[in-house]
This record gives sequence, C-alpha cells and structure tokens, in this order.
Amino acid sequence: MIAMLAHAWWSAFVFASGAPLGALALRLIGRLTGGRWAGARPLVRLSALTPWLCLAVLPGLAATPMLFPGSPAGLDSWLAVPDHVARTAVALIGWSLISLGVNRFRGRLFAGLALVFHGVAVSLVCVDWIMAASPGWISSAGGMTLAVQQLAIALAVSLISLEAAADATPRQDIAGLLAAMLLANLYFALMTYVVPWYGDLAEKTVWFRLRAGLVWQVLLGAALVIGSTIPLGLLGGGRRRLGDAAGPLAAGAACIGLGLQSLWWSAPAPDAAALPLAGLFTAIAAAVLLALASGWRFTPPGRLAHAR
Repeated sequence: MIAMLAHAWWSAFVFASGAPLGALALRLIGRLTGGRWAGARPLVRLSALTPWLCLAVLPGLAATPMLFPGSPAGLDSWLAVPDHVARTAVALIGWSLISLGVNRFRGRLFAGLALVFHGVAVSLVCVDWIMAASPGWISSAGGMTLAVQQLAIALAVSLISLEAAADATPRQDIAGLLAAMLLANLYFALMTYVVPWYGDLAEKTVWFRLRAGLVWQVLLGAALVIGSTIPLGLLGGGRRRLGDAAGPLAAGAACIGLGLQSLWWSAPAPDAAALPLAGLFTAIAAAVLLALASGWRFTPPGRLAHAR
C-alpha cells in the first residue's frame, strides 16, 4: 500500500510540476521573443508556484528506492539514491531561483541563460523522474518530450483560467501556442514509438512491451484521442461553431489527455494497480492548479461571514 501511494504521488507530481515549469519556460521564451502572451496572468501565477515544487517533491524523494528499483541500460551507477536526490535538488532549486528572479531581471541575457539551464535540467530530470522507473530503457527524445508536455500543460491550464478581456490577443496567441505544442507532443510520442520498432532496436522497445496490456493500451488511446484529436479539432475548426467557448473546451480536453499521457508515462508497469489512485491524485493536482492559475485565494469561513 505504501508503494502504491508513493507511485500515485509521484505520477501526480510529474504532471503537476509541468504547469509551473512550463509556464516559467514560456515566460522566458516570451522575454526573448517579445510575445505579449508571456505576461498573461495565469502564466505569471503558475510560474510563481515553482518554489513550492521543492516541498511537493519530498515524499517522492523519500520513496526513491520504491519508485526506481533499477537504472536504465548503461547507467548502472547513475541512480544511486544520493546522486538522484542531489540532481533533483539542484534542478528544483535552480528553477526556483529563476522563478524568483524572472520579475527582477528583465534583460534577455537572464532569460537566455535561464533557458539554457532549463534545457539541461529537464533532460536530466526526465531520466531521474521517468525513465528510471523501467530498467533497461532510455530515449534520447525523452527530455524534449517532457519539455513539450510541460509547455502544453501550462498553456492548457492558462487558457482555461484566462479571464475574458477586451483584448483577445493573449487568448488567441495562447490557443495557437497550445495547438503547436499538442502537435509537437504528438510528433515526439509517435517518433519515440516508431524509431525503435522500425530500426529493430529491441533494447529500446522495453517501455512499450511493459505496457502491452489492454489497460495500458486503452489509457494511451484515450490520451491520444482526448489530448490531441479533440483539442486540435476544436482549435482548428470548432471556433466557427462554438465561438470563444472553443478555446476553453479544447484546453480542458488537452489537460485531461495530457494527464492520461502522464499516467501512461510515469505510472509503474506492467502492473496497473496504482493507476486509479494515481489518476485521482493527478485530478486533484489539476484542480488545484486551475484554481491557483485563476487567482483563487482561500478565505477563512469566519472572515467570509464578516465580509458579508
């Protein structure tokens, strides 16, 4: 039971961390490109949550031996517990410092250097947080896949949370960026599957062979349909029929699909026993992210009654 709770918590953490880290990367990219969408309030609020990941990761780090029983091929000494914890700590502390400094240091040099750190860090934590759960498997596209998923999660949550405003430019830009990230996510997911099979690289197909069961296949199929087909259809042609509602509907479907994809990627296989609990934890994490991105503030009942 403890191991199941640990796996469920970790799956939820991998998904939930995508919103703050993706929002932080988007703000840095916007700083370099001059995109007005980078100042959207949901992105600012999400990126400000980054330091809290240092606390959210602690239960997972404490359960590292249960979560990662082995290491990917060729990396037998890479996942020694102290090294694993140290890399995660360096990555999260670095991201937290960038989050705290992004409003103070507004120059492009800071944004560029921060993005370099982000690219290196996300590539390393992809191995530590995800690939290490399946000994014998590693993917050179894993880091980019995780980075794209983080961007897509941040954009989906932001598009749902974005307040209606007279200037619709940020919403339109974020919707367009979301469509681009969903297409990129679909491309990397497809290439990660096609290349090992087409190249007859048996050692790189272990991830998929562990997930050959019916439950895992249904989960992946639902992730692709809900997280890619439906939102891309809504963003591409649904606006004519649904108007402004097409964006939030597409973002909601994308958020669900990305959550399912995160479960497929981070939950332990081949045993699917932890999936229901991991799904519950992920849904709770998504609800909290949406509330915080929307500017929700907790008001004690007594104070609420006094205000009335």
